[in-house]
Amino acid sequence: MRFLTLLSHLVDKYGSNKSFTDNQVCLLGPHDPPQIADHFIYAPMSKSVVQHLIQSYRRPIPGDLLKLYSYANGIDIFRTMRKISERISLPASRLSIFGIPLLADRKHIEPLNICLEDLSRLPGTPENWLKFGCFRDICQGKLANEYDLYVDTDVGDVYQVERCGISVSTIRVWQSIDACLCDLVENEIQNVCI
Repeated sequence: MRFLTLLSHLVDKYGSNKSFTDNQVCLLGPHDPPQIADHFIYAPMSKSVVQHLIQSYRRPIPGDLLKLYSYANGIDIFRTMRKISERISLPASRLSIFGIPLLADRKHIEPLNICLEDLSRLPGTPENWLKFGCFRDICQGKLANEYDLYVDTDVGDVYQVERCGISVSTIRVWQSIDACLCDLVENEIQNVCI
């Protein structure tokens, strides 16, 4: 997967400006407190968790997603502060890939749960689509738009769908998860300033 190479280059760009939490989340960039790091790359999914995901989902999990999970149990990258009011800003990731949270406490940084996120669908979303991530267009601290990322589990095509709406509205289509993720992050990774 070319995306995993891009992700590795991103980690390499940070050199020694990275750390790991006690549950092995790789934090890239400033991390005091950890919630403000530039990027979170969660520890790889264990084989038993991968098997649990495969057995619990009603359709086949695409190979690209399984490869990604062998590298990271989800990611939250290109984090920035997002204004939710004039006085309040919270961190938000431009790209999130959902995983399986392993610890049920608030002390640890964990990925969003793919099993729960997949249940949150707009009317008309095909049953064979799996929601595996989201992409946020954040401009000057304001959320311009938010998109869900779905993979068609029958053919592997990936769809970028506008999150707010009354029905599914496809914005972009890629032929694979790898093509989608490379397209969404390639320019961002090249522009990372350490």
